[in-house]
Amino acid sequence: MRLRHLATATALVLAAASAGTVWALHTEGSPEETAEMFLTAWGRQDYPAMRALTVEPPDDFERWYRRFRTDLKLTGAAFSVLGDARDGEPATVGFRATLEGPVNWAYEGSLRLVEHERTWRVEWSPTAVHPRLGTGLRIKTMLVKAEPRKLEPEILRALRTLMPAVVVEGTASAVPFPSGTAGKTGTAEFGSGKEPPSHAWFIGYRGDLAFSIVVEGGGAGSTVAAPIASRFLTGLPQR
Repeated sequence: MRLRHLATATALVLAAASAGTVWALHTEGSPEETAEMFLTAWGRQDYPAMRALTVEPPDDFERWYRRFRTDLKLTGAAFSVLGDARDGEPATVGFRATLEGPVNWAYEGSLRLVEHERTWRVEWSPTAVHPRLGTGLRIKTMLVKAEPRKLEPEILRALRTLMPAVVVEGTASAVPFPSGTAGKTGTAEFGSGKEPPSHAWFIGYRGDLAFSIVVEGGGAGSTVAAPIASRFLTGLPQR
């Protein structure tokens, strides 16, 4: 009797297999989709929705995000996914944050995602807010009052030698400046990543006139900011 039951069970298993029936658990969605939902909720300050997309969020989850916004005095923020998830356990999805406030700036971060109860969820830590955040660390915008200081004579002599040379034979020599112009080209990277974008700038003087040109996200100072400075000086009334 027992052998007959075993034979019947075996036949049922073989029949199911031969019919192509496969039972398997499937994780819904993708790491990128969950990251997109998380970042969209962050942009609209929907912290309960972010918490719902997180595995075991800490009790102070919302406080991290509220404090980040308050410390930077943000008036606006937007977040977007950067490319596909990087393989691994957990999966990693990069994102770009563009912030508006007293200082507009951007940075790149990443979210770690794991499979949890047949769906993808964020495995949270303070670095999910910003790569440099951690326990006891904060990022703040502060107003620092600059005290005017007279330049030392040797520094002044060096600047009066080097800055005219920048225009005559240096990085700005390809730009047609009026005679007597002195300056300095510059490129200031912002954000993060392998090749971060940069602001272009050029500062200088001519006679008793000092000036500064900054082109946000413009690239190189010698090719973008310096020509603008040249047009500005050339357009001034002759004195």
